[in-house]
Amino acid sequence: RLGGDGRLVPGQDGAPLQASLVEKLISLLGAKLGNLAPDGGIWLNTQRPEWNDANNALAGYGLSLVSVMYLRRFAHFWLGILKERSSDRYLLGAPLAALLQSQLSALRRINAQLADAKGDSDQRALVRKSYMDDMGAALDVYRCAVYAYGNLECRSQVGGNELIAYLEEALCLVDATIAANKRADGLYESYRLLSFSTDGKKAELQSLYPMLEGQVAALSSGLLSLEASLALLDALQKSALYTPDRNSYLLYPERALPDFFSKNACPPAVYERSALARALVDRGGMGILYRDEEGVLRFGSDMANAQELAAALSELATDPSWSRELEQGREELLAAYEETFAHARFTGRSGAMYAYEGLGSIYWHMVAKLQLALMELRQRSVFDKADAGLVARLDEAYMRIREGLGYRKSPQAWGAFPFDPYSHTPKHAKAQQPGMTGQVKEEILSRMGEMGIAVTEGRIVALPVGFLADEFLEEPAAFSYRDTGFVQKSLELHPGEVACTFCQTPFIRRKGGAALPRIQAELASGDVLEFGDALDERLSGSIFAREGLVRAVYIQGGA
Repeated sequence: RLGGDGRLVPGQDGAPLQASLVEKLISLLGAKLGNLAPDGGIWLNTQRPEWNDANNALAGYGLSLVSVMYLRRFAHFWLGILKERSSDRYLLGAPLAALLQSQLSALRRINAQLADAKGDSDQRALVRKSYMDDMGAALDVYRCAVYAYGNLECRSQVGGNELIAYLEEALCLVDATIAANKRADGLYESYRLLSFSTDGKKAELQSLYPMLEGQVAALSSGLLSLEASLALLDALQKSALYTPDRNSYLLYPERALPDFFSKNACPPAVYERSALARALVDRGGMGILYRDEEGVLRFGSDMANAQELAAALSELATDPSWSRELEQGREELLAAYEETFAHARFTGRSGAMYAYEGLGSIYWHMVAKLQLALMELRQRSVFDKADAGLVARLDEAYMRIREGLGYRKSPQAWGAFPFDPYSHTPKHAKAQQPGMTGQVKEEILSRMGEMGIAVTEGRIVALPVGFLADEFLEEPAAFSYRDTGFVQKSLELHPGEVACTFCQTPFIRRKGGAALPRIQAELASGDVLEFGDALDERLSGSIFAREGLVRAVYIQGGA
């Protein structure tokens, strides 16, 4: 009867319940903050992978620093918007308003507790678990209200200053979490593992190997200064993530997987240090622990996981002759089982395969995200009038990354037509899985930056760039495009020019001229208007709206 609207939450009149943009933003933020383990990351407890589905076995144990870094970008952006409207008041659904109040209290509490705990890891593990309990309880109340449609149409008024305080406290926690995950090698953690103490009072953290996406997310977060970003890029270039033979970056450090007969080999020291282990081996293994014909210590092959080992030990406990060994060695043997198989550290195909985004693979979408992160950082640095020497170092790093991309390679090196987008390149083959990958989106955005086209405060700006040196035409050429009316047009370009379209309006960059660029706008009427390095809001808005008022934009200088 309702069609697709039947999937939406209904109001009392049966029609889909409407929500404001602020409500949607707060509900997104609240869900992520409610699953954040401070110092660790956002808990992957939903049985779904995030962007990197090659890590799909991390659900349950995994914490995502990548999500925290993008959450930081999200919260910082909306904080800037709300600060311009601090006197406004907003209507939120009653359950969401209550969640916001509960989470704001929890955020204030955890930020104060973490400041007091400083380097005390045990104390931080305690307050981390307490925060997760508080946030879980608050989300549970909210979830039950939503599922029961309770008070969803009842509105509560929330002030802009209250939303600002919420975002500021969230950013305080998020920034501290990111800072806590800078590694000794200068890189940042991407994912971590969560475990709980046996008494249930502590939430404890473990590290995994470094991954490229954590470095990209850190650069994209907006938290790092230009100097800190350059230090991270230097560390990345020196790390095991860089692969010089392909002049690019792996998703994960390459490593050799154990062969089949090594996978169930228990550390020999377990026999020496554990009376229970010795008793099991000496009395025939009991299907739990034995020595094979080669003398290798192994766990019973019928057990699939630690739960089955625990069940086997519990069954063994029904025999009183095992009571002393079990009392002293049960937990130690369970720890040895995890040491042998490392089930909690299993990430999925990122740690078990050599292709399809696995070990030794370059994933081109992520390299393109790295390139875009640098372009965004460069534009921000230019707007902030950062030190020219630091910006030049950033340009060098950007060019190194660009030179590793497929379209800069020969067909022999790429293994395909260079401009075709491909998913990944494993160590043992050339580019694999062609298709319209996510890389295309990032490359288009980066390409606009290479042309020196940026947008700030509603205006189109021309920035100085040094990325086009080998691309300016040496002979005249025709530039074909579709205008704002989708009519096929052609524009004659001259030597020393290069062109692209932006919102279907041609932008022509001319080589040479002053160090700072200047803009000419040729209108559809034939008039030509002169500007400095930025169009005014009226013409910029007309280009965004594809009104056809501007026929072409020419940029002279700064390249």
